Amino acid sequence: MHILVCLSLVLIAWGSLVEVSHEAISDLESSPTPALVRFYMPWSGHCKHLAPTWKDLADALDGDTLTVAQINCWDWERETSVCEDMELRGYPTIMYLHNGTTETYEGPRTVEAMSSWTKKMVQGGEVIGDL
Repeated sequence: MHILVCLSLVLIAWGSLVEVSHEAISDLESSPTPALVRFYMPWSGHCKHLAPTWKDLADALDGDTLTVAQINCWDWERETSVCEDMELRGYPTIMYLHNGTTETYEGPRTVEAMSSWTKKMVQGGEVIGDL
């Protein structure tokens, strides 16, 4: 399990998967440690369908130099959410965040495909199109 130390991060770890607060997303974006983040709405059927695969992906990538996280975009207590600020239009959205850059994953929603794409991103390889 990865341990993140950052004063403003509010994280809850579920094994190898980290639940990120809205306040913490900017820390993940600028972190030198890469992060793969699933932005989700808890009531969405597509998000519910991806949830077990996302947990399996986190387990498969556990031990790699990477944070696998998720952020709940449904927060009725906020006037705006990080998901609105990032102009996300569909859920779930999967993004790779590293050193201030973001890349949106558009490939198949399987552990194998997402893992392969993520490892190429971590290695600095440019990924062209879907895998």
